[in-house]
Amino acid sequence: ATAVSIGGVVAASFNVVSATSITAVVASGASGAVTVTTPGGIATKTGFTFIIDTTPPVLASNNTVASISTGSALTFNVTYSDVESTVTGATVEYRVIEIGGTPTPATMVASGNNWIFSLPVSTDFGVLGMEYRFKATNSAGLSSSFSPYYTLQVATTSVAGLTIPFTVFGTKTTDYRIFSVPLELNNPTLGDVLSDDLGGSPDIKKWRAAHYETASKETVYLNASSPIGPGKGYWLLIKDNTVTLDTGPGKTVNTNSENTFTIELKDGWNQIGNPYNFDVNWNDVQAANPTVGKLMVWNGSYAEGSLKKYEGGFVKVTGNVSLKIPVIKGGRTTYSSDVKENPIDEIDWKVIISVKQSNMQYNLGGVGMSPKASKGFDVLDNFTLPRLNDYLEFNHNRKVGGDFYSSDIVPTEENHQWEFSIDSNLPSEPVYMSWDNSYFGNGDKVLVLEDLKQNVLLNMSERSAYSFPFTKDNRFRILYGSLDYVLKESLSETARILSVSPNPSDGQFTVDYAVPNGKEQPVTISILDLMGKTVGTVANKNHVGGFYKANWETSPAEPRLAGAIYLIQLKTNKNITYQRIIMR
Repeated sequence: ATAVSIGGVVAASFNVVSATSITAVVASGASGAVTVTTPGGIATKTGFTFIIDTTPPVLASNNTVASISTGSALTFNVTYSDVESTVTGATVEYRVIEIGGTPTPATMVASGNNWIFSLPVSTDFGVLGMEYRFKATNSAGLSSSFSPYYTLQVATTSVAGLTIPFTVFGTKTTDYRIFSVPLELNNPTLGDVLSDDLGGSPDIKKWRAAHYETASKETVYLNASSPIGPGKGYWLLIKDNTVTLDTGPGKTVNTNSENTFTIELKDGWNQIGNPYNFDVNWNDVQAANPTVGKLMVWNGSYAEGSLKKYEGGFVKVTGNVSLKIPVIKGGRTTYSSDVKENPIDEIDWKVIISVKQSNMQYNLGGVGMSPKASKGFDVLDNFTLPRLNDYLEFNHNRKVGGDFYSSDIVPTEENHQWEFSIDSNLPSEPVYMSWDNSYFGNGDKVLVLEDLKQNVLLNMSERSAYSFPFTKDNRFRILYGSLDYVLKESLSETARILSVSPNPSDGQFTVDYAVPNGKEQPVTISILDLMGKTVGTVANKNHVGGFYKANWETSPAEPRLAGAIYLIQLKTNKNITYQRIIMR
């Protein structure tokens, strides 16, 4: 041959390989008929197309095992295909899921149509397993992007599985705890998880398990065939304290940094469990799910908290929500609540009111203000949680989806009133309310608690507790605002005794009282016996409107009163009011 051209373009160079084969170098993209000139003549062949390889290798299949036990060797195995060129190399990057950080790269070697890389038996796969991804290069120098991360789950190494720590035993409502299983179980039923440890099916005399069903708003007691799965929380009551609980065999959940474990929540309260074998900070969960409120946990009473390993709690949502449980890279932080211990005259503050009756306590009641709050439901509010057996609740006179507000945080304003009641199915024993007022400050705002049933009023800055006899029709009001506003709303035109404490008294007591707005007026507080005789004077002063207190202490001038019932009398120019006290 003396010349070669393609599509009329003369080849820069050519080489006759054989009588039927010629290689030629032509300009990029040349296409058309191939013409070969020889001393014997010219021959032409049509249909030649010049193809440039622009497609990188394609991942055909990931052949790596889905799960592995600690102490086993792992081989990453992947197949790539390439139509135009040859796959010349492949890379794998891997890292422990809960540790994160920069993944470790490794060069894979060809094994037939596959590419492989092996890790030694001593490899630490972590608590949740590894996440890994691949990329490949072809003979045209083209590299694929990294594949999405795959998850290598960790399988348990024993038939017993993982040990569930359980340290509270008994038969009362306060002895229940919420447990969770952080595995995809081989045998996912209550019987397989607990019956072998606790002896047979649930028995009211020995142990009970239950789960709150959001759709029906009922706590449903479980039997041996009830399904158990990761991401759900389960009530558990065990009488015998000599048992050891285990999960049975399984593997860690399928999660990684790109596809975190998700719990499907329904409108209302949802009982969830920790899907991971380590503590999860609820602040991190809320950062990944901005519309989700607080997590409520149970340790004999409800409280705000985080997802501890093998435990669970309740979360309330509006509408259906896919709750992502993030895996925090580089360590896990501790939980901090949103309680603002700010002076009550600032724009952002909250007061938690704890309630105790008999052996039960409720710590989710409260009031507060924040510029971030809305008039309706938001993540700053708390709500009455599902009842188990016995219950004690702090319920505002507002509801969302059938649930009472227990802590009502409202937009910041100058004055506000909250109304609530204490609900309980316990015997009619006294109820004790308490709050921390150490951070209230000395500003121009006042917070007052009014017992509308007992007709008692007290300044919450001066007092940090209040007890009352429980009745089903109890009603309370908390007033917030300026002194003028609170006095106008609570006192009308007359002075009154707010409280006398302690009562009964061993000789010393304090009288809290309030005087309405207006001109300065004389106020006398006296002690009367039941015959009406004055036996002591606690205070005799002129007051303008406000909240006051006066102390009675025994002294040579005021000898100790004999044990009996007395009346504390408050007298002004406009009214006289009494309250009884018992001296021991």
